[in-house]
Amino acid sequence: MRAPVKNLLAMIQDSIMKLGALGVAAVICIYLLPAMIAVHRPSAKAITWLNLYLGWTVVVWIFVLIWACLDWRSWAESREMLNR
Repeated sequence: MRAPVKNLLAMIQDSIMKLGALGVAAVICIYLLPAMIAVHRPSAKAITWLNLYLGWTVVVWIFVLIWACLDWRSWAESREMLNR
């Protein structure tokens, strides 16, 4: 093969590797989304542990995501108590 073709193939391979790494990072961020949403909530520890250990089952991940999103009232109450 000629040098330009080898350089092109190396660039393509490098791009594919970068896309793969970006894809893995995106999957990890999506997997940890419930924990990131619930970080300042009173039930953050429970949500994070369930997400880490049982989040690989889609049913539990959806349950934990809903729990993290619906916990607004207790989060607002805890923030109000901190501001007193």
